[in-house]
Amino acid sequence: MKTSIIIHSAILIIVQTIACSVSAQTAKADSLLRVLHKSKDVHTQTELHNDLALLLSRTKTDSAMVHAEKALALATSSNNYKQIATSYKNIGNILYLRYNLSDAHELYSKALATYRIIGDTIGMANIYNNIGAIYKAEGLYLESIQHYQKSITLRLKTPDSTRVSKTHLNIGNLHAQLGNDSLALSYYRQALKMNKRNNDEINMAKTYTHLGIYYFEQKLYAKSLPYLEKAQILFREHDDKQGLGHSYSSLGGLHHELKEYDKAIAFFNKSLNYYYALKHNLGISMTHNALAKSYNAKGRFRNAITEASIGLKIGKESETLFVQKTSLEQLYIAHEGLKQFSQALKFHKQLLSIKDSILNIEKIKEVELIEKKYQSKNQKLQIKNLEKENELKKARVSQLKNRQIIISLAFLVAIFTIAVLLLARRKLHKKNRTIEEQNQEILMQKEELEAHHNHLEELVKKRTHALQKAKEQAEESDRLKSAFLANMSHEIRTPMNAIVGFTELLNYSDPTEEERIEYRALINQNSELLLHLIDDIIDIAKIEAGEIQIKIVPTNVNKLIEDIIPVFENRKIEINKENLTIKTSQEFASNRIELHTDPIRLRQIISNLIDNALKFTIEGYIEIGIDNEKEQNDSFITIFVKDTGVGMTKDQQKIIFKRFGKVEDSNQKLYRGAGLGLAICKNLTGLLGGNIWAESTHMEGTTFYLRLPIIYNKNNTQLQPAIKQ
Repeated sequence: MKTSIIIHSAILIIVQTIACSVSAQTAKADSLLRVLHKSKDVHTQTELHNDLALLLSRTKTDSAMVHAEKALALATSSNNYKQIATSYKNIGNILYLRYNLSDAHELYSKALATYRIIGDTIGMANIYNNIGAIYKAEGLYLESIQHYQKSITLRLKTPDSTRVSKTHLNIGNLHAQLGNDSLALSYYRQALKMNKRNNDEINMAKTYTHLGIYYFEQKLYAKSLPYLEKAQILFREHDDKQGLGHSYSSLGGLHHELKEYDKAIAFFNKSLNYYYALKHNLGISMTHNALAKSYNAKGRFRNAITEASIGLKIGKESETLFVQKTSLEQLYIAHEGLKQFSQALKFHKQLLSIKDSILNIEKIKEVELIEKKYQSKNQKLQIKNLEKENELKKARVSQLKNRQIIISLAFLVAIFTIAVLLLARRKLHKKNRTIEEQNQEILMQKEELEAHHNHLEELVKKRTHALQKAKEQAEESDRLKSAFLANMSHEIRTPMNAIVGFTELLNYSDPTEEERIEYRALINQNSELLLHLIDDIIDIAKIEAGEIQIKIVPTNVNKLIEDIIPVFENRKIEINKENLTIKTSQEFASNRIELHTDPIRLRQIISNLIDNALKFTIEGYIEIGIDNEKEQNDSFITIFVKDTGVGMTKDQQKIIFKRFGKVEDSNQKLYRGAGLGLAICKNLTGLLGGNIWAESTHMEGTTFYLRLPIIYNKNNTQLQPAIKQ
């Protein structure tokens, strides 16, 4: 019982490690195939074929083998050793899944040799782990442990602790299969500790599952259940369907042992849902057999026959003997329970035949193991014979060395004599050469000093120029700061003086009711002017600090303008310009535009432009309109604000978009304002990806244009403009 459950769990965990969600695999495989069809680079094609081989090996081994062989051919033609090794590994993985262990071992060995040539430590560690799994499947546990340990040793030299924890888990499974319970528990705990340190919840869940099965095998059911439940929670959080299938299957096995058969059946059915969704045939067949076992325990023999028959069918299709053996056992028990003895006898005979087959396979493995032991002994004898031959060769070499030493001494004496004579001659030659070198060095030092002197002069000039420029920038900054403070002081004092003055008139004089209304109106007007000025100062500061946030949303431009106009209709009454007309252009109603932009900032720009037009227009009209235009395959929307005001000279047009740039005419009228509104409009327009400009004739009016880009996709659907931060 213990061995069968351990084998069941080990197989499911191996498949779980190899498999992932089928739907996710399909989507990723389709994506990789699309990239592969477009790629013309050999190295990229090789990598994509190997990625597809790894991905499809979990569900479609035939397709995976095709991609792995193509990758191997491409990698060999381009001498790409890393991809050659990866191709060998992928082909080995597919052969291992098909249980063709000897061929898989051969491919892994080729991969290991190639990784060793290129010095790929991580690749070597992975292959050692895979070969360890093959030895474990063959029952060669000592060799399996040795390869697992080699894998761990290499991985500890790299930042690959996740893989180390997986190898610890594999070693724990091996010891559990051998019945070394204490060692198995030790490796499980090490794996769990590493997974917690790495916050690797998927491998944590797998380790919880094995700990649960370990305590379950020890019949410590109270300890087993919490671990299995923790594993189930983590698998569910990560939507790991393979893990959930195995988790529910393990919980079903636990409740079966507790003779809580209804709970066991419920968990097995949940497990089947996940296994069928993943087309996990091994999990499906083993879980149907587990259901049959629980139904037999409850005396529901017909249900047991149904479940075991499904398990037997899948076991035969996959040629999995241990699954067929379990199915036949449950069919035999069920028919015997129904007193259908002829059927029971038929399944019993099939069961004996399967057991004989399994026994024969085990005997073959024993013979192979014995043969390997004899081969090992023969190799040891050969090594001893070679060692004796080496000793004889060493003795002969020693004699030759003695002769060579005598000849060498005589040769050295002759060489020494010649060397003394040559040395005396060489000293004279060296003295002459030293004098020449010293002369050359003196000349080089002189040239270096001159070059260094010239470099210092050039450096001093550059530093002086840089300091002069920095000084000028500092003076300009100080001048701008002083101008800003003076300008702001004047602009803030003007409305403040009006507010304070009219407030004092209200408080300390006895005005008439009409005067009171007039004073309050003036106070309100100057308060709004002051607030507007403060808002402008805050906005320009935010823009220069880069703190303005642009939020792009679909915006109905016509609706936005229609909402703004009533505000300025009231505004013109407040400033005694009732005779001024605010209207929209003739094409305004027909050009209905929905733009992806920031409606708050767009409203701010248009409001500033209308307010500016209202300020400089005494009579006539202010017209707002929208135009669509196309230029070099890019689409634009252009919003314009046109007035019949005082207009601007060319010199005034050059400064209006600069900070504190104001239209002043000392011979006519002083227009109040800080000169920040149009500077703010300019900066906000840039943030929205557009531009702004003005066309004006002095004393004839001005038109401001605001152009914003519109980008369309293939379906002619408008996308948001490119934002310039």
